[in-house]
Amino acid sequence: MFFRESFLHFVWQHRLLDQSKLHTTEGEPVEILSPGFRNPSAGPDFWDARLRIGGQLWAGHVEVHLRASDWYAHHHERDPAYNAVILHVVWEDDMPVFNAAGAPVPALELKDKVLPGVRDNYVQLASAASPLKCAPFLPIPGAEWEKWTERLYVDRLEDKARRTETLLRETVNDWEEVLFRRMLRYFGMVRNTEAFERVAERIGFRVFRKYLHDLPTLEALLLGTAGLLPA
Repeated sequence: MFFRESFLHFVWQHRLLDQSKLHTTEGEPVEILSPGFRNPSAGPDFWDARLRIGGQLWAGHVEVHLRASDWYAHHHERDPAYNAVILHVVWEDDMPVFNAAGAPVPALELKDKVLPGVRDNYVQLASAASPLKCAPFLPIPGAEWEKWTERLYVDRLEDKARRTETLLRETVNDWEEVLFRRMLRYFGMVRNTEAFERVAERIGFRVFRKYLHDLPTLEALLLGTAGLLPA
């Protein structure tokens, strides 16, 4: 197989499919009302999708695999987190699958439903030698490229400045509190920035500073505020 699962994620997310051909392997028509939101962590690939399958409206998750049998290779049949999967989107449906509750999971096979040209474009981009895969297809003069990247840098900086100004207004110009919230936000890296910032907001720097020299209490305070301590 010449592509990866990420290709199917892209196809599903952007609905690059012949809508007239969408039906489950059991013959039921499938209408994509919302493909769902891409899940960046463990669990089903797309959350909160809304589909109409066989005339019935469904809301739940979508799992994507190259082959249907990958469901078992990844042991999803043992994981209750996949019981809310309403559609198994696969390139090749090589076998029926069941969730941890023993219920069959409807499958949508994509190998004859992807819009013309999408696969060829994907292969061409994936095989490009440049780290910026689209570079050969977008010949941008050097001066324009530098101007564009500089504008992106400025936009990003201005966005961060606006967020800081908002926090200053909310905290009545408490710079220490603002710095505390921003630092905790970025300790969350890519996936947990919002969660870390909410913890900072709930604790507040004044309380945090009070326990700086009492690490066990400080650790309990952070974990408890994040909801990570057993009840």
